[in-house]
Amino acid sequence: MMPQDSVTERCRQIAEKLDRSAQHDPREIEKELDEVERELVRLRDELIIQRRREDPAAASAPGQTKLNHINVALSLVVAVEYPVTSIQRTALKQARDVLQNC
Repeated sequence: MMPQDSVTERCRQIAEKLDRSAQHDPREIEKELDEVERELVRLRDELIIQRRREDPAAASAPGQTKLNHINVALSLVVAVEYPVTSIQRTALKQARDVLQNC
């Protein structure tokens, strides 16, 4: 089982990467976002596996909240990777903010 503070720390680390990424040019952002996306997917998948192993009656609300935050951040990161016009730096900042509250 993954401790909740471990999830919080990983979210914080990913949020820091997003913050640094937002400062780079678009081509560099794309490279970094690939890594961030993979990390978010790994973390999300680990949380899903953990929650499936838990007794539904004992499943924690904080664990579900963290999973929800990670899913929102992942959606925002994917939106940045596949923009309609150009890199959406505001989406990076929104994803960072969501992960900082994870």
